[in-house]
Amino acid sequence: MKKHVLFISTLSFCFSLLAQVQTTDPVLMIVNGEKITKSDFEYIYNKNNSNNSLDKKDINEYAMLFADLKLKVVEAKSQGLDTTQAFKEEFNGYRSQSAKPYMTDRKYEEYLVQEAYNRLKQEINVSHILIKIDKTDTTEAYQKAIEIRKRLNKENFATVAREVSDDKNSAGNSGELGYITAFQTILSFEDAAYNTPVGKISQPIRSRYGYHIIKVNNKRPSQGSVFVAHIMKIVPNNTTDEVEKSAKLYIDSIYQRLQAGEDFAELARTKSEHLYSAPKGGELGWFSTGGSGAGASFEDIAFSLKVGEYSVPVRSIYGYHIIKLLDKKPLDPIEEKREEILRNFSNDGRNNEILNQFKKELRKEYNLQIIQSSIDEIKKIAKDFTTADSTFFAKTERLNNPLFSFSTIVYTQKQFIDFLKKHKGSNLDIDKSLNLYIDNRLLEHEDTQLESKYPEFRMLVQEYYDGMLMFEVSSKEVWEKAAEDTQGLKAFFEANKQNYTWDTPRFKGTLVFCKDKKAEKKALKIINTSPADSIPIYLNKALNTDKEKIVKIEKGLFMMGENQAIDKYVFGTGNYIPPTEYPIVISNGKIMEKGPDQYVDMKGIVISDYQNYLQDEWIKMLRKKYPVVIFQDVLQTVEVKE
Repeated sequence: MKKHVLFISTLSFCFSLLAQVQTTDPVLMIVNGEKITKSDFEYIYNKNNSNNSLDKKDINEYAMLFADLKLKVVEAKSQGLDTTQAFKEEFNGYRSQSAKPYMTDRKYEEYLVQEAYNRLKQEINVSHILIKIDKTDTTEAYQKAIEIRKRLNKENFATVAREVSDDKNSAGNSGELGYITAFQTILSFEDAAYNTPVGKISQPIRSRYGYHIIKVNNKRPSQGSVFVAHIMKIVPNNTTDEVEKSAKLYIDSIYQRLQAGEDFAELARTKSEHLYSAPKGGELGWFSTGGSGAGASFEDIAFSLKVGEYSVPVRSIYGYHIIKLLDKKPLDPIEEKREEILRNFSNDGRNNEILNQFKKELRKEYNLQIIQSSIDEIKKIAKDFTTADSTFFAKTERLNNPLFSFSTIVYTQKQFIDFLKKHKGSNLDIDKSLNLYIDNRLLEHEDTQLESKYPEFRMLVQEYYDGMLMFEVSSKEVWEKAAEDTQGLKAFFEANKQNYTWDTPRFKGTLVFCKDKKAEKKALKIINTSPADSIPIYLNKALNTDKEKIVKIEKGLFMMGENQAIDKYVFGTGNYIPPTEYPIVISNGKIMEKGPDQYVDMKGIVISDYQNYLQDEWIKMLRKKYPVVIFQDVLQTVEVKE
């Protein structure tokens, strides 16, 4: 390992050591005045060395590598790479995405996850009556729902459902929807179903479809999930007796063939009319109660089968099915369902509940104080307006008293009025708009506090920030320079030519495969009058067209044994026979016995070595330019995770 020079001031060491005694997270390193704590270093070290295979010496070496990274970041900042628009946009985008898991009420989220899982453990048989909402007036629909609810105290639910429900699909079935579980209905419907005892009827529940009155008929433990295949004959639900009879004969004939021993999957592929599953041998995949889309009759049979067993023909609303159970499993443990549950939250409104709870908690945490007199002053003007128009803004222009505060921040009436101006022409609802404005400001403030509240977030974001800058400055100072510095590459190659030798000779040049003697003659003339590096270009341009290619060309650096044609026509070995289309072969080039004569012969390797050289020289310069202090006593206390 190379010796590294550390700029350690005895006086600064003593003061720092004293400070470390007084803190639970001592400073481990100082790079150009920036303090890196032990916990920050431990985070990076353990993340990149999770196999725990490094000893204390390796930790010392890693500390130097970490210091070098920080030096590159310092240099990148000195060059202003952190101020470019492209850098800011990429970093802010990453930080914004990474912040999302922290901008939530985790306790409430966990509560809802557990609640949803508990619901998944139970299936509920429900019936409902739907009263659709008129787009212009919801009051009438609600009053109608209340009256129907009163009727249900005296009348049979099924009878009333058939008579008044606006859900025509379920009304024909006395309002019954079958068994449901979590995430299969709108959240408000689900909440009411799970909170209503068996045999009881809920109060009217609002959804985007209207008002629902729900009756819970039964509750049972989850049946888990089944993996089924089926053979299907499609039949409309309300068809003629003749079509129905024909379809039944068709599905019965397939059932008889199964009974005679024919393969289920093959019959599904050739006879099933379900286009999605037929090519897959009838496989529908896994589903739980309410998840098949084929209705209760289909699912009841599917769950009643034993693995490997198939059913008699079953009628659903879509047609006839013969169902085969391929596999069955109980509800997965909550640890395995968690990610799926959280994905469902984004579709059913629970995420909004979590966000609303989070905003409530922020109001408490930051001690939101609302000045009612200032709100009343705005409302007094607003009562004469239905929309936020120019006249309203003219009358509120003078208002600038404190409106609310949280933490140590005070917001004024004017700031709120400016917010309203962004929604000029919209309906004027001061309470609703103020709550929105307060929530937005609280969320913005919370976002600024994430690094201080959550060390793991701060370290994650810092790691990405440093990585971006290190990449940008390394590209500029090393990688791009090495690729583009032709003179530097030549000089480096000449100075280190002894490192680029080989034991086996190489041929550097071109093989030209010609269609006939005429093509050979033309090719030889071009070869003898063209620069060696440009021979393929001139040959292609003069002799080949899109319609006809009279020569085929291979150019490169070849070791014996790598190319059969080279072995025969250059090294004189092997039994290569040229293709009949190109029977004449010309070789042009030279054999290099001990090594390349210019860097382009090993360009990739030379560029890589030159990059390493530039990197080493650059690091030496940075260590001289910026001071580095590493406190060895703190470094030796770094905890290595198992």
